[in-house]
Amino acid sequence: MWNYVAIFALLIFPFSALPQQDEAALKAKIKGFRNNKRFLIRYDKFTDKATVLVAPFGLSSTGEYMAGGHMLGIAASFGFEGQALKSPPAAYFIVFYYTGKNWLLLNDRTVYLIADGERFKFEDNKRESDVRRGGVSERLLVPVPAADFERIANAKTVEVKVGGRAYQLKEEHLEAFRDLASLPK
Repeated sequence: MWNYVAIFALLIFPFSALPQQDEAALKAKIKGFRNNKRFLIRYDKFTDKATVLVAPFGLSSTGEYMAGGHMLGIAASFGFEGQALKSPPAAYFIVFYYTGKNWLLLNDRTVYLIADGERFKFEDNKRESDVRRGGVSERLLVPVPAADFERIANAKTVEVKVGGRAYQLKEEHLEAFRDLASLPK
C-alpha cells in the first residue's frame, strides 16, 4: 500500500540549502517524537531516493466502521534524492486511505481543508484503487506545497472534507504533521 506513496513522494525536488541529515540523524530526531513508532524512512538504492512517512492515523470512528463497514485514514510524507536530506522538500503529501463496501473517491478526488479559518482546495490528486473480498480499497495522494503543509500542521483546528465526508483532525494528527515538517530543519 505505501509503495504508491513512496513512488509519488519521491517526485519532490528540493530547492533550499540545508545541512545534510542522513538516515541516522533523521531517526535520532524521530526518536524524540511522541508518535515515533508511526514514522518510517525508506531508501530505494535503485532510484537513489528516500521517503519519510508518518502513518497510519484513523479519521473515521470505530462506530462508523462497525455501523457502515468503512474506514478512512490519513498519513503524510515527503521525499528526497540520495541517502541524506540536503534541502527542505518543496512539497509534502497528505495521503487518504479508504476501505469499504462502496467507492468513496472514484468520482470525487478534490480535498478541502480549513485550517484556523484559512481554506485550502487540492484538486490535482492521484488515486489508486483495488477490489478486495467484497469491498474496495482506495488511496488518494494529495500534493501540498511546503508552506501550506506547515500552515496546516501548525493550525489549532483543521477540518478536512474528502469524498464528500467531513472530519476534524485530532491533535495527534497535527502533532505528527508538525513533527514531519520539523525534520528538514
